[in-house]
Amino acid sequence: MEWRSVRHVVSSIFLLIACSNQAQATIFQGLQFKPYVGWEYQYQHIKGNETWSEFMPANFSSQAFLLGTRYHPNFGLEVSYYHTFRKAQSSAYISSFNGTVDPSGTTLAVGQMRNEGFSFDWDLYFPLDPKFNFMGTIALVTYHPNMVIYTSGGTNLAAILGSVTPKNQVALRLGVGLEYEERHWGARARVLWDQTQTIYVNLNNSNAATYGVQNDPFKQAVTVTGGIFYIF
Repeated sequence: MEWRSVRHVVSSIFLLIACSNQAQATIFQGLQFKPYVGWEYQYQHIKGNETWSEFMPANFSSQAFLLGTRYHPNFGLEVSYYHTFRKAQSSAYISSFNGTVDPSGTTLAVGQMRNEGFSFDWDLYFPLDPKFNFMGTIALVTYHPNMVIYTSGGTNLAAILGSVTPKNQVALRLGVGLEYEERHWGARARVLWDQTQTIYVNLNNSNAATYGVQNDPFKQAVTVTGGIFYIF
């Protein structure tokens, strides 16, 4: 290899290293860690899927405890733990499920459920002025439902629904909101959409499919929140 070619290669390598160092410096200069803790009230509506909606509760009031940090003017990370204040309940008399009639009679089904879990959020911030931010959220939410279905009537559906047990699941969450900051304190309000249609239950009775009972009891959930936080 000629000396000119070697010198050209070496010069190119040093140029790439210099550009890489400059890019890294630019990225790290933009980092600013602003840790915070907070509390949030959450009102969630989970619509039931087909016949499930007749006896499963749909509305839940919860609280969440927040721990997060803004690591860039436009980005942040947050983890939270949430739980419903109390178990919600709904009931109905059913004689069929998703159009399949139970010939053994009518069943009284009483659905009770409460939720708890964790949310792992990646937040995007778009400053509107020095104190207000429009925000977006992409998150994974764990659902650990405490769900029981009480039945009476001695029917086929009573035996099937009475044997249902919940599963621990993970759902995708998307959200938008508005945030206000005043020195060390802040407040925010958000609207969240959870893909709870991907949450399933265990059907522990072999006759479930025969009588039209499917293992996906929920449609998409919508949650409205309001919270406060303290910035360190």
